[in-house]
Amino acid sequence: MIKAIKEYEKEQHLKALKTTPIIDWTSKEVGGFMELIGFPQYKLVFLHNDINGGLLLSLDVGTLKSELGITSYGHRIAILDSINSLIKSQYQYQHLDKESKTGVTLTSHTENTHSDANDNVTNIHNSTTNSKDINNKKEYPWYIDYKELQMGEIIGKGFYGEVRKGVWNGIDVAIKIIYRDIHKSNASDDLSIFYKELSILSKLRHPNIILFCGACIEAEHKCLVFEYLNGGSLHSLIHSNPMILAKNSALRYKITTDVVRAMNYLHSMNILHRDLTTKNLLMTENFKVKVIDFGLSKQILFDSNKTNAPTKSKSKSKSKSKQDQYINDNKNRVFGNKIYLAPEILLKGNTHYSAASDVFSFGMILYELYTSKEPHFHIGNPSKYAHMVAHQNYRPPITCHSSDESKASVIPSFIQDLISKCWQSNPSNRPTFKEISDELSMIEENKTFHLVLNTNSSNKVVQDHIDSTPESESGYT
Repeated sequence: MIKAIKEYEKEQHLKALKTTPIIDWTSKEVGGFMELIGFPQYKLVFLHNDINGGLLLSLDVGTLKSELGITSYGHRIAILDSINSLIKSQYQYQHLDKESKTGVTLTSHTENTHSDANDNVTNIHNSTTNSKDINNKKEYPWYIDYKELQMGEIIGKGFYGEVRKGVWNGIDVAIKIIYRDIHKSNASDDLSIFYKELSILSKLRHPNIILFCGACIEAEHKCLVFEYLNGGSLHSLIHSNPMILAKNSALRYKITTDVVRAMNYLHSMNILHRDLTTKNLLMTENFKVKVIDFGLSKQILFDSNKTNAPTKSKSKSKSKSKQDQYINDNKNRVFGNKIYLAPEILLKGNTHYSAASDVFSFGMILYELYTSKEPHFHIGNPSKYAHMVAHQNYRPPITCHSSDESKASVIPSFIQDLISKCWQSNPSNRPTFKEISDELSMIEENKTFHLVLNTNSSNKVVQDHIDSTPESESGYT
C-alpha cells in the first residue's frame, strides 16, 4: 500500500513537471527530478552546482562525468534517457492541450545525445504551421510573424542558408534564413545550430552584442532577425580600408575594449563563443563593435572571474587541474576558422573548448587589428599555419615596423604583452576577459594610452568606409 502511494505521488510530481519546460526549471526542480527518476544520491550534486534546466539540457555523457563526478556510465545513460523521455512527454502534453498552450514546445535535439553535447541543446519545435497557434508574445516575446517581414537583397550566404537585408516594423534589419530543404530534416546539424543560436540569443542583452529582434519558427519560414549594421565587419575595415586604422590609433584601442566588454559579458553568462574572428565582429556607423554569429556557441558551467575553464564539481569526484576542466563534446572534429583557433582545439578537435580558447582567438584578433595582417600571413597556407601553431608552438611575429625603419613598433607595448598572454600554449596561463578588462581599466586610469577621438574626422572616415564597403563584405554570413 505504501509503495503504491509513493508511486502515485511520483507520477503526480512528474505530471506537474510536464507543465513547465525543462529550460525553465530551477536547480531545485532539477534536483527533485533526479530523485524522482531513481537517483537521489545525485540530488545534492545538481543542487550544489546550481544546475538549472538550461544547463541540464546541455549536459552529455562526458560532462556528467567530468563536471559532476558521476562516474557510472550506466547512471549517466539512464539520466539522459530520462531527460529525453520527459522532453517527449512535454511535447505530447503541450500538443494535446492546445487550448491552454501556444503549440510551441521547448525540447531537445536528441540525435546522438549520448555522444555529442552539440546535439544536446535546447530546441524550439513548432507543432503546427498555423502562425495563429504560435503567436503568443506574452510567453514568447521574441516571436515574429513571417508576414511582418519585408525581404530585401541578399547580403550574406553560407551552407546553412542566407542573410537578407529587410524591413520589420519600419526599421532596417538583417534576416538570417535557414534553407527550406535543410530545416525539413530533423537530423540536420544546421537546424540544430539554428535552435541553439535562438536559445542563446534570447538571453543576451549588451551594447556590444548584436541586437536580437526576434525569430520566425513556422515550419516553412525559420529565420532569425537582427538589427542591421551598416559599418561592415572588422575584417573588412582592416583589409579593405587599412588607412583608417593607420590614421587613428585610438580607434584600434576603442575596438579592443568593445570586444573585451562583449566577451567578458558572454563569459559572465557562462557562454563560450567558439568562433571569434574578425569577420564575426560587425560595426555600427560610429565604429561601435558588436559580436555576431552564435551558431557554434555553447552555454556551460564555469566561473568567468576565476578560471578560463569550467568550474570544479562540488561532488567527491577526483579533482583536476583547471587546464584539464573543459567542455567535452566527444567528437574529434574542429569548429570555427582554423587560423584563430587555440592549439588545444587544433590538436584534439572539439573536445577541449574552454573560455581560454575564446581568449586565444581574441589574441589573434588583436594581432590582426594592430598589424593589419591575418595571423597566417607569414606562413601563407592556413592549414600549414594551423599545424605549426598546434605542433610547433608557432605564433606570428608581434612587432610590426613601418616602412621607415627609424620608427619603433607601431603596436603599444602593453598590447604586445596582452597578445602574448592571450596566446599562451597552456590555457591556464591565459588571462580571463575579466582580468583583461581590469587591466585595460588600470591603463586608462593611469593615462598610459590616450583615448582622444576626433569626432569630425572619425565620422568622415566611417562614412568613407561605409561608402566603400560592398554588400559582399557586409560581414553577415
